[in-house]
This record gives sequence, structure tokens and C-alpha cells, in this order.
Amino acid sequence: FLDEASPQTTDNRQRVWSFGKPVKKKNTSKYRANTFGFYPINGKEVVEFEEESKAPNVCGFLRKIKDKNIGKQILLILDNAPQHTAQQTRRFAESLGIILVFLPVYSPDLNPIEFIWKSVRRVISKICFIKSEWSFRETIRTAFHRLAKRKSFMSGWLEKFQPEISKLLCR
Repeated sequence: FLDEASPQTTDNRQRVWSFGKPVKKKNTSKYRANTFGFYPINGKEVVEFEEESKAPNVCGFLRKIKDKNIGKQILLILDNAPQHTAQQTRRFAESLGIILVFLPVYSPDLNPIEFIWKSVRRVISKICFIKSEWSFRETIRTAFHRLAKRKSFMSGWLEKFQPEISKLLCR
């Protein structure tokens, strides 16, 4: 599973549960990191930071996925973002032997990596003060690697779709 996210320290999605009036802690440092992530069914997860999310950046990330998963057949499930469906991306994936499978339009909930990004944002929201952009990126990287080791994010997806994916791999 592949997708990008842009976690930031000023995210306003944090939810608070409290018996009394909640005390709000706000991170005053403002960092944002355009992040590419790969959440594998079996293989090595990959997370990298890019300045942009354009087709050349996706191609560079595909190369990193291939380099970290040498000798494995790679089937990537991703959304229909323009940088994913671009001819440059498709040709480059084909040259690497990577099979691209696009989810139906407007169905982000079918991509289990979305739940990892949601969890990464939750980890970030609990940190009161982030000292530098480097520490912010390391927090994202550490959280992503830890969360991507869990297969629970994809278990329901696998139960439903693994037979179809197996057919694609056995062509």
C-alpha cells in the first residue's frame, strides 16, 4: 500500500476526552513534512520525505521501495492521485517490475495506510513541543515504522480482497 501524507504540528484533528474542562496544550513550533509511505503485506516498509508529491517524486519513491525489497514481487495498491496515475509513474513502475493496482475513485478508506497516517498524526498531536524539523521528521519516521509492523491495519482488507490480489500475482 502506498500513499502520501503531510503531517504537521499544528494539526487540529486532536480529540480530547475529559471529566472537567479540558486543558489544551498547543505546540507553538510549526513544522510540516510531505511524507511518502509504503505499508507492505510482506516485505520492508519504507517512509521518505519529499518536497513535492509529483510524478518524478513518486518514481524516486518506487525506486526506494524496490531497493528495500530486493527479490520480492511488488504489487502496489494506491489511490488515483494524478501523480500515481501519470504515464511517467506507470512506465517507471513497469520498468521496475512493480504492478500498480488503483483503488476505486473516492475510496480512501480502502487503503489501510490511511489508518497508519491517522495514527502517526495522533502520535504527533500528543507531543507538546518539537525542537526542530529533524526531530519532527524522526518522530514521523519512528511512528510509521513502529505502526507499519502491525498487520492489524490491513487484516480486514486482506480477508476481503486477498483472493483477488492472489489472482493478480499468479498471472
